[in-house]
Amino acid sequence: MASRETLKSRAKIAARFSALMRTQKFYEAASEMMPVDSQGEYSVIVADPAESAVVTIHRMEQLREQALTLVTVLDERINVTFFRISDNAGPDTKEVDQSSDDVVDITGGMSVKDWLMAIDVFGEGKPFTVSGREFAAELTPMTMTNH
Repeated sequence: MASRETLKSRAKIAARFSALMRTQKFYEAASEMMPVDSQGEYSVIVADPAESAVVTIHRMEQLREQALTLVTVLDERINVTFFRISDNAGPDTKEVDQSSDDVVDITGGMSVKDWLMAIDVFGEGKPFTVSGREFAAELTPMTMTNH
């Protein structure tokens, strides 16, 4: 379970994101790009930038949605990143094919901030994976905006 400080940080980030979603310009841009779940609701995960990327990906997998939005703070600005979970990965998949040079493995010591900065280095659309018994997601990111 997340620490009290982590939960407080997530709540502050969520409040800032909620305030942005109440502005017409941001909402219109976001609503056209943000993925929705099977009930038509936005699938959003909020994470503190210092949280473990692996744990955050596990939280993303628990939603069991094909696409979702990760909201965090980078450089004091809200960062919104959209992810699509590959069809060839997931809890029922025994193994994700990591033989390709195109797949970047997320390590246990990597924070959410490190992970999102790696997306900038490797480029949007580069698949990321987390190996291990419990993790088999392959995520393809697309960053919308920093506000």
